[in-house]
Amino acid sequence: MAGGGVTHRAACSCGDLTVTVQGAPNFQAVCSCTDCQERTGSAFGMSVYYDHAQVLEKTGNPTRYRRVSNRDRALDFMFCPICGVTVWWEAEFFPQGIGIAGILLGPGFEFEPKFAVWAQSLPDFAHYTNPALPVYSKGSSDGPPTRADGGPP
Repeated sequence: MAGGGVTHRAACSCGDLTVTVQGAPNFQAVCSCTDCQERTGSAFGMSVYYDHAQVLEKTGNPTRYRRVSNRDRALDFMFCPICGVTVWWEAEFFPQGIGIAGILLGPGFEFEPKFAVWAQSLPDFAHYTNPALPVYSKGSSDGPPTRADGGPP
């Protein structure tokens, strides 16, 4: 069990698939890669990562979809077989925990991304408004941020 702190519950649209976590996340990020855009139907995905020790409960029977990133790293997405919403995923780049779709953590959760990745795939109509947010054209391991002033990459 996690070492205390606030608990948050993420759930799919129909409520059949849930994950409950406790404490502060390991990190939070925004991703605009085309895979996240396809997964969310939006210009970006909001990702919140927790260590396995912080996961208190998972309910439901997810369907697993595996994709391989452009860096040849596997990501296993757990989505609801009833409503189709992806609730959490396991990523090869974060073996110590899981990623959760940040928007699903509800109104009591404060999403505060530490960085944004794959800005080169961000649609022209969308941009980041936080001038302090480090924005990477590709992944965060590709060198320093291309922009940290909230403007387009």
